[in-house]
Amino acid sequence: MRLKNLNWFERSFLEALKSASIGIAMFTNIAAVLAGIVYVLISQSSITFLPFLSSFILGYISWTFSEYVLHRFLFHDFEKSIVSKKIQYLIHGVHHASPENTVFIPLFVRLGFMFTVFFISQFFFSYVGVIFFSGYFLGFSFYSFLHYAMHNLKPPSFLAYLWHHHELHHYKFPDKAFGTSTRFWDRLFGTMPPLHTKQSING
Repeated sequence: MRLKNLNWFERSFLEALKSASIGIAMFTNIAAVLAGIVYVLISQSSITFLPFLSSFILGYISWTFSEYVLHRFLFHDFEKSIVSKKIQYLIHGVHHASPENTVFIPLFVRLGFMFTVFFISQFFFSYVGVIFFSGYFLGFSFYSFLHYAMHNLKPPSFLAYLWHHHELHHYKFPDKAFGTSTRFWDRLFGTMPPLHTKQSING
């Protein structure tokens, strides 16, 4: 069953906080990425290219792994009941009930998450951690836009396989295809759907 015009909260103020638009979501994500890069370039003028690039790429890859783990073990906690079923429905089940209504992380939660990751990274790993943070949130930015696009836009030909992968997760295999921005972790951990399955988004 698909639901339209879902409203989590009775008060419009809280609903507005929950319903951060794709524009606000992307602005805050990209701002965090740029802030991390500028911070390092200003404070660490002696940084060399290779450590910068490797830390940035590692951060990006780490996001794709986080995306997979969160989606599989928190958003789809099938049998272990790690989180309350009601909470689980609010954070992800509602999206499966109405895929067109892409649920964005509330703005205040998004900002809190960003500042927490930034300060932990900077405190424990100095400027290398900040570069890692920037790569991590670039991955998060790509994921946020890609997930929105998958439910609202036609796929470009070179990314059609990811649209199809996500459609299979929604409409045929909710226990598989947990990756959104990459299929790598699904392949590695054995959660790929059957490769030749055909499924239309209207199916």
